Amino acid sequence: MNSMNLIVARNIKRLREEKKLSMDELAKLSGVSKSMLALIEKGDGNPTLGILWKIANGLGVPFDELTNTTDIPFS
Repeated sequence: MNSMNLIVARNIKRLREEKKLSMDELAKLSGVSKSMLALIEKGDGNPTLGILWKIANGLGVPFDELTNTTDIPFS
């Protein structure tokens, strides 16, 4: 897994949980399948920019929130 996939994975999961959305709810809001969301949140998916735009819109956040590194603890 590359570092950008990890950043995106952690941000999507954090934002989804902050908004108290289940994966099913985010799938409906974004138009991205639950299985694709699960892969992305695990860092196993390799989402296109189009998929990331859909997720950002479904979460109601600016696109750059998905690539933000300030709220991610690295170990």
